[in-house]
Amino acid sequence: CYLSEQFFLIAFNAERADKQIDSNFAKNYSNAKKAGLYVGAYHYLYATTVNGAIQEAEGFLASLKGKQFEMPVALDIEEVVHTKLPVHTVDEIIKAFMTRCENAGYFCVLYSYESFLTSKISDEVREKYSVWCANVSATPHIKHGIHQYSFKGRIDGINGFVDLDRAYKDYPKIIKTGGFNGYPKGSK
Repeated sequence: CYLSEQFFLIAFNAERADKQIDSNFAKNYSNAKKAGLYVGAYHYLYATTVNGAIQEAEGFLASLKGKQFEMPVALDIEEVVHTKLPVHTVDEIIKAFMTRCENAGYFCVLYSYESFLTSKISDEVREKYSVWCANVSATPHIKHGIHQYSFKGRIDGINGFVDLDRAYKDYPKIIKTGGFNGYPKGSK
């Protein structure tokens, strides 16, 4: 397991920009890098259309510009409104967002809780992307590269609870060797 990852919320939505941009992102990113942590980022999606997903991806990419991430950038899809959409629509929204980020040179993962991943996302889409699966009661039954196993972890120096995850892939190696997330191809 690769347990050194750290993920920070940064996000953008033109209609909800005031609610989605993490005002601590720049400070958290800088401090995590200084501490030698592997850093990743995620975007909490609100879009309910392909065009909205592309717009949110553009805002997310603008937030990532000029930074390097050893861990994946993630699309977090779990909003209640998404549970009411047909699987095909959810799939198209995910593909639009992820394709835009991948075309910009990022290694992306798809994050959600296991029941959403199995009920609202097709097998085809789950197989297409690396999955970061939240399930705090059991090991996920679906293929996944990262397992979020707790929402109530404790870390020295952080007040309150933190999420705990296990990565089963060497994402820093995959990302650096592949030239993703701001790294030149073949980095070590």
